[in-house]
Amino acid sequence: MNYDKNKLIDNIYAIAKKKNINIKDLETKANVSVGYFSRMLKDKENLKASPTVSTMLSVSEDLGVSIELLW
Repeated sequence: MNYDKNKLIDNIYAIAKKKNINIKDLETKANVSVGYFSRMLKDKENLKASPTVSTMLSVSEDLGVSIELLW
């Protein structure tokens, strides 16, 4: 699946903000390290690792949106 990593991170932050969900809590629930999304946000262009589909499914569930809204 091709996707825009910048859009993915921007969407996660925007949805979390709109729903008043703390990013740190979201990271914990998604079983990624605390700071994972902020590192992706700061280094959108050069991040070598991509989030897994299972991580994005967890994030979408925790945000209460379909995974398609993240992409």
